[in-house]
Amino acid sequence: LQYDDVMNQQRELIYKERRQVIDGADIKKNITSMIEAMVLDLVTQYTAAGQYPDDWNLKGLVEECEKIFLQEGEVVYTRADLDDLEKEDVIETLTEKALAFYEAKEAEIGTENMRELERVIMLRVVDTLWMEHIDEMDQLKHSIWLRSYAQHDPVIEYKNVGSDMFDAMISNIKTQVGRYVLTAKVQRAERKEVFK
Repeated sequence: LQYDDVMNQQRELIYKERRQVIDGADIKKNITSMIEAMVLDLVTQYTAAGQYPDDWNLKGLVEECEKIFLQEGEVVYTRADLDDLEKEDVIETLTEKALAFYEAKEAEIGTENMRELERVIMLRVVDTLWMEHIDEMDQLKHSIWLRSYAQHDPVIEYKNVGSDMFDAMISNIKTQVGRYVLTAKVQRAERKEVFK
């Protein structure tokens, strides 16, 4: 029952968010925060090699951002830029560009279409990652008893590891939704009129 309690708490959180999306709540604010989280995640990945700009993979970061929201050559970091470049500067620049790209996309396809696109993407990502999480939690439940050999309470271990896994899933949801909203291509269906 204690194992089930952990899953029930997580399920309640996910289903609450899901219900809001299905009920048509305006999730634009959530989406912008997910785009910000995606940029932060990308910058963290590409600057993890060290604290100095010389150690960062800025070229790789910019190339990855060009696949998502930057125009080619829109952001360039030169050798001279590295002297006084801070990680926060990179985050700020790329976040501004990503949010500007997002606003331009909304202006192009229309507010109503953008909200519908966001809902579809959000539900698809949440459902996919939630199902994976359920499987991982089930595997954890079956293997957690091994920790009792190391004098650890399996229930406490399950709660702690399960909480970390849930946090990782939420982070992954934010990153994937942010990416998919920016990269999704919208095709308009052509109207065909039939004359008799």
